[in-house]
Amino acid sequence: NVLLATNIHSIGARHLFPCWDEPELKATFQFRFTHLQKYKIWPISVSERSAREDYKRNWLCTNSFIEDKISTYQLMFILTNFEFSIKTKFLAYNALGIYHTVIKLSIASRSRVENSMQVLYDVSNKILHSTWYHKIPLRRNITLLAIPAMKEDVMANWGLIVYEESLVTYDKQLDSYTRQREVVNTVARGIAYQLVEENIVTLPWWSHLWFNKGLAALLHVQILDEVFWEWGFMDLFVVQVHQDCLHLDTNFIMKPLLYEVQTSSEIKSLFSFPIYVKAPVILRMVRHIMGKMFEESIKKSIIYSTYSWDLIQVHTLCGSMDVIDNQELCNYTMKDIMETWITTNNYPIAHVHRNESTLFICQSEEEFYNDNGSKALRHWLPITFTTSEQLDFNNTTPRDWITPENSNRISVRLTHKNEWIILNLQQTGYYRVKYDTNSLKFVTNYLLHENYEKIHVLNRAQIIDDTYYFLMRGEVTYNTFMRLMNYLARDRDYIAWYPMLQIFIDLSYFLPFAESAVIKQDMRYILKKLLSTLSYNEEVDDNDLTMRLRQEAIKWACIFGYTECQHTATDKLKEHLEDPTNRK
Repeated sequence: NVLLATNIHSIGARHLFPCWDEPELKATFQFRFTHLQKYKIWPISVSERSAREDYKRNWLCTNSFIEDKISTYQLMFILTNFEFSIKTKFLAYNALGIYHTVIKLSIASRSRVENSMQVLYDVSNKILHSTWYHKIPLRRNITLLAIPAMKEDVMANWGLIVYEESLVTYDKQLDSYTRQREVVNTVARGIAYQLVEENIVTLPWWSHLWFNKGLAALLHVQILDEVFWEWGFMDLFVVQVHQDCLHLDTNFIMKPLLYEVQTSSEIKSLFSFPIYVKAPVILRMVRHIMGKMFEESIKKSIIYSTYSWDLIQVHTLCGSMDVIDNQELCNYTMKDIMETWITTNNYPIAHVHRNESTLFICQSEEEFYNDNGSKALRHWLPITFTTSEQLDFNNTTPRDWITPENSNRISVRLTHKNEWIILNLQQTGYYRVKYDTNSLKFVTNYLLHENYEKIHVLNRAQIIDDTYYFLMRGEVTYNTFMRLMNYLARDRDYIAWYPMLQIFIDLSYFLPFAESAVIKQDMRYILKKLLSTLSYNEEVDDNDLTMRLRQEAIKWACIFGYTECQHTATDKLKEHLEDPTNRK
């Protein structure tokens, strides 16, 4: 079997044919492929024509015409002699309520794995009927192609989404529930990237690549969260991507999202993990700052591009996001606010200090410097918060701002001196929060003794992650940290536990040393309490995340030396070896 696939990415087209490959330049294309009859060219063009080659036996000449104007980096062709089985479905809907469209969805896979492609077919069908897709007038038919031995997980370009076959096959009899989630995630990623690349935004220059990739990654999670709401994809995004991004962005490990590039190597350097991690995190923050206007701005841009039949440019789309619902910021635009977030690395820290029943919030006065030695600009800090009296974690629109020029503190009056406050609701802002000793103590007391579920799970996870960060910086004592961690013995939510599971990985490096005895004892205590309520056995009504938490809790309890857990694990292994079929 033969498989040839182009993967142009940015400036790769110049290796295939002479061209201007600046991203803002677009053209129609006509290609002629001469190949053996047994090979097939993907994507299949509506105007494709094949004819026998006059001078070569068993050869064909295939002409493919791309009628839409696209950039060279959006080109992708695949030549293969694999035998494909193709499922086709026509989808009709009113996009934006004004534009009726009918597209053909084709899913092609090798015949031998056709029966394992049902999830790919079902998920793509659900996603294309999601709310986001009804906001966008799709321009052409879509083909989803699963092929083996691909270098990349997913490639999405003009009318074609290609998946590495092993990542989208699912056997209900053999594969786990977690495997199904992974397949769903991969399928949605390809569709979301193709959606943005083809239907929303075009790049004026490669420096703006972060916006396309970030918007695609954010829409990927939003669509999944809508279609498969019970799986909590957005919550997982916050603890797995947002929090990891904070760790990676410490001490300038990551480059800024936006910086000037000119040479080939500089352009290729843009296709690195920061734009896939930090860009969607920043755009999620913008979405919560703007509220409904974020989607309205994209919708307006889509309407414009629909009737002009040209994709909107990044700077035009950002310009349509100018309106900010805050009187203090009436003279500023989103472009002003986003400037420091995308042109500098690292992130700010919000400090909370209390004086009796008054709280003061300020931005860290710590100074950062760019790679060239210049002082980094301070950020626009969107402040969201709630108190133990309000308990409103759903209002993620900023209540106040700390501006780069404003060194004054924000003051918050509390009803009594023991009232607590939590900043950065649902961790929508890209910053950490440093509470003073009393403020953190009051939050910890509530988590330990009251209904901890009244605090949003993302803020429970955020407090754990931030507190550990300040512990490692020597700004929080170990006793303070462990008192907060003890509340986790009550919490059975995988999202809340996720940062602690990452902390376990850090702590595991110290376990071979004798000094780790206290740490092991403390971790055993928390995990023992958790397993007493979570149990070692799966329940019928357990969801996927609960099962994952149980697996992690058992694994780490054994690693930290909890003997009951080790004995239980040994017994279960013996049962499995005696009856592998019924005791998996």
